[in-house]
Amino acid sequence: MRYAKAGAALVLLLIITPTIQALEIINTNQAGDNPKIYGDIIVFEQNNEIKTYNIRNEQTKTIAKGNNPAIFANKIVFQTSEKQVNEDLNNNGQKTDTIIQYYDLKNDKIINTELAGENPTIYSNKIAFSVNEEKEKIKLNNDEDKEDDIIMFYNIETKKLTNTKAAGNYPSTGPEYIIFETQEKQQEYDLNGDKDKEDTIIRTYQYSTGGIENTFLIGSRPQNDKGVAVFSSNNEIIIYNADSGEQTKTGLKGQNPAKYKNIITYTNKGKLYTYNLKTKTCASLDIFGEKPAIFESTIVFITPEQKTGDLNNNGKQENIIRMLKSEDIDKDGVPDIIDNCMDVPNKEQTDADKDCIGDVCDKEAPKPIRQEEKEKKIITQEKKEKEKTKTRATKAPIITIIILLITTAIFLIRYFSPRQRRKRKKSFGF
Repeated sequence: MRYAKAGAALVLLLIITPTIQALEIINTNQAGDNPKIYGDIIVFEQNNEIKTYNIRNEQTKTIAKGNNPAIFANKIVFQTSEKQVNEDLNNNGQKTDTIIQYYDLKNDKIINTELAGENPTIYSNKIAFSVNEEKEKIKLNNDEDKEDDIIMFYNIETKKLTNTKAAGNYPSTGPEYIIFETQEKQQEYDLNGDKDKEDTIIRTYQYSTGGIENTFLIGSRPQNDKGVAVFSSNNEIIIYNADSGEQTKTGLKGQNPAKYKNIITYTNKGKLYTYNLKTKTCASLDIFGEKPAIFESTIVFITPEQKTGDLNNNGKQENIIRMLKSEDIDKDGVPDIIDNCMDVPNKEQTDADKDCIGDVCDKEAPKPIRQEEKEKKIITQEKKEKEKTKTRATKAPIITIIILLITTAIFLIRYFSPRQRRKRKKSFGF
């Protein structure tokens, strides 16, 4: 009788325990850095080489020697050190420059602009980048020194180079604006009025007017999504609209933000988060990830193996390129990458304590399995299969488990029944 009760208890436990869901984590098995994404193509750098990963066919391709890639449509822009290739790429009689190049995915062709520069970014037919005066031994703006980084842009169609004369670095370009950072010590001016010249300030350049605007905001490495920039300022995610001048302090702690339409992804303490601009709510994805980039419903990022273990089974500790593809598991109309409780329908996304976990999960659902435990399971599976893995947590086959447990319980009940004991004694001659 006691076996029947135990079996019934196990069945009841499985029935009342909710299943745990997870985002689809896709491991490219490629070590790399600075990933970017457009459509089905991820571009990244690996050991001073530019590579692409095709999401559809899972194929990796090496393009050229280089660093700091960016992608728009069928063009990938990057920088190449002449020292790396041991070649004078701009025909100036030396091999010490860093040159802007781009790759045409459609025609499978590398185009050398022969322009010295660093940190390129691309939108449509315009490539924006910075040039260091001291490194190139040239005067590019109107101040008295040759120590600044200057924002330039190049038109692919007309092959025209334009000097904005704006001191700055890490430009991010869009259809109408280049948004970049400027060190006050290069500008030799207090750009935010705090009586020092030690800050890094976000500024903008407008293509149509040639005007340079100062946002007065401290920040670094802005990401430009059609004139709306996101960046980190003193470890807080800030949004700036270049058209209206509107500034939004989200109150979110984080770094390395990236934006696509109404979704911002960022990192905090080495893990991935998202922010929904429509609902003004954040979601903790509980996944180890850094340097995220986003296109539509896919987030690409790097995961340090020192935090998760060996993800590509080569015995090394590297940064692995991975991605998240969003679904809507709870069918509440909120994509999982911005859902602060993806296991339970919560269209309103209420989050009273602002911890990026929805109230409906905090109050009604038991504590979910932490993502570290899920990733350990993923790593174990990858080691067994030794191949590219696509991991997805799905609903547990409860019905199958219940049937197995009921069958086991019935067997135990019958096995230890008085009638069966008498049969066993008889069969063994007892």
